[in-house]
Amino acid sequence: MNPTPTRRMVTKLLLAAPAALAAASAACTSTSGSGGSSDRLPPAERKHRDDVARSVAELQKNVAALSQLELPAGSEPAIHFSPLLTRK
Repeated sequence: MNPTPTRRMVTKLLLAAPAALAAASAACTSTSGSGGSSDRLPPAERKHRDDVARSVAELQKNVAALSQLELPAGSEPAIHFSPLLTRK
């Protein structure tokens, strides 16, 4: 049985998503000295890599915009977690 998501779990997932995508795209790049490895890729894989790179750039831009937001003191959170009560 899966536990209900807590605020801490959701925050960790939101913060880890850009890093995971960036690590995945970095792992896909070749470290060999040939330099022409992207020419040997099929068009579908080249398109997939371009899509991943675009997604990573967009996520990094969104995270930077979120980090620049100033929250006023005492503001209410956007997500409210409440326990599910059993029906009697």
